[in-house]
Amino acid sequence: MSTPPLTLARAGLSAEDLVGLYEPQETRTRMWERDGVETDLDGGSVARGIEELHRVLDEAQERSRLPEAATALQDLHDLVVRARLAP
Repeated sequence: MSTPPLTLARAGLSAEDLVGLYEPQETRTRMWERDGVETDLDGGSVARGIEELHRVLDEAQERSRLPEAATALQDLHDLVVRARLAP
C-alpha cells in the first residue's frame, strides 16, 4: 500500500524526499526505515490521494479571502519601472 500524496504533504516531506518514490527497493527500504513513508505505488491509492488533495485545495480556495484577480498590477508596474530607472 502506498502513502497518498496528501499524507506526504502533511508529513512535511519536500520534493527532494519524493525522488525516492521510483528508486530501487534498497533505497525505498531505507526511506521507510528513516521516514516511515511507504513508497510502493498503488494506482488506486494514488488516485484516491489526488482526489482528496483536490478536495482539500477546493475547500481552502472557497474559504480564502483573496481576490479572484490581482488588484495591484499598476502598483507593481510602477515599482518595476522605478527599479529599472534607478541609477
